[in-house]
Amino acid sequence: MARFDLQTRGGLDIDAEMLVVRQLSAPSRADMKALWARLPGGPVSTPFQSPRYFESFQRHMVGPVNGELSIYSIEHRGLSLPLMLIPVLVRRRGPIRIASMPDLTLADQNAPVLARGIPLSGRVLKSCWTAFLGCLDRADVLDIFNIPPAVDGMANPLFELDACETYTEALTFDLTDEQAEARWRKKSVYKEARAKMRKLEGQGAEFFVATDPQDRVDVFSKLLADRRQRLRGLTRAACAETGPKDRFYADLAANTGPDNPAQVFGIRAGEELIAGAIGMMTGKTFNGVLISIGDPKWHKLSPGIVLISQIIEWAKAHGIETFCFGTGLQSYKQRFGAVSQPMRRLNVPLTFAGRAYIKMRKAKDVLKAGNVFLRVQKS
Repeated sequence: MARFDLQTRGGLDIDAEMLVVRQLSAPSRADMKALWARLPGGPVSTPFQSPRYFESFQRHMVGPVNGELSIYSIEHRGLSLPLMLIPVLVRRRGPIRIASMPDLTLADQNAPVLARGIPLSGRVLKSCWTAFLGCLDRADVLDIFNIPPAVDGMANPLFELDACETYTEALTFDLTDEQAEARWRKKSVYKEARAKMRKLEGQGAEFFVATDPQDRVDVFSKLLADRRQRLRGLTRAACAETGPKDRFYADLAANTGPDNPAQVFGIRAGEELIAGAIGMMTGKTFNGVLISIGDPKWHKLSPGIVLISQIIEWAKAHGIETFCFGTGLQSYKQRFGAVSQPMRRLNVPLTFAGRAYIKMRKAKDVLKAGNVFLRVQKS
């Protein structure tokens, strides 16, 4: 057995037989906080793999999909210390049991929870993953979206797995790169944002970070109202489908505390909320998730652009090193000069039924792509 040294920097190497996997089913917030606290050196996670996120997720998202949330702890057998935590949601799609990160389109980044005090060698990371898969016996398919290359400055072990494929891209800032910052701050959007913020201030408006529960709820209510406005014209089923997500975000917005990853921002003039946003933050990583563009009477002052610019400034002032716009390359994000990074997807069968399901779905995707191509050709 290799020596266990928490101060090692070259990557801890442990024999595979010294690993054990423990499953914590339907964990309470207290259970998760206790488990996270056992990680040597403290936990390293994305904003979407934290106890407070999972508490709200379990309360509002798991039931509607008849799912089950578990935390798998890969531990050192001799010292009973967790080396890595892997949160898993198992749900059914017809007869197929699908395992994924607790996501359901809410998580822009997915990764295991790592121990900051134990950099693991590549061999150990693979052993941890193999041990985890060996215990995942209640699913047919493992499907994890939005896998970034790094987690709060540490390499994401899922990103380098051979089964991973490039899935989409996300736009990010490295707020520690002074040369890159000097370049993107020269973009016209920042000059525009500063000028329009001055005009907003001239009309009594101010940027604020909502710390009072009622202020946080008011901002979310504004976001929800804007989204419902955009959903007008969709089917009743599509509108109803947003219900659990609304309750999930409302839960995070209504609660404060140091372990809540949700940060709430806004621009207001007196009692009127002009624009609002919610982001998720853990460690030194910030990830924007929702933003409202404000009442049409304010659109000429671009409150959405102004608010994003203000949030970037706030994040840098509060020690954030990685600022993520979330998945997607929308034009308004690209204006800020962020750098594109690949996001990968892990989609692997675990059973014979899972292999058949993936083959069928790939065939449907090919057929769908062909139909889209034909429609474009005809148009």
